[in-house]
Amino acid sequence: MAASSEYLRTLWSCAFREASAPPEVCLEDVHEAAAANKLIRLMYGKSVKVKSFDDAVHLLRLADKWGCVHVSERVADFVKENM
Repeated sequence: MAASSEYLRTLWSCAFREASAPPEVCLEDVHEAAAANKLIRLMYGKSVKVKSFDDAVHLLRLADKWGCVHVSERVADFVKENM
């Protein structure tokens, strides 16, 4: 996952205290948790279903937050097409 996410790569690098702890990411709410599930599937090359515009926006926000540029670009295109 770190290869696909600048945020996770930095968080888990040896320069941070979190690197020696088991991998853990705190999510802000249920929407972010659902988006994380989709984002992780995408990072591993799986497909996901985005059921609503709001789902797409939550996924875009998290992909941007985690620095997943490729996913951010794909989801941003989807959001633009469905505005």
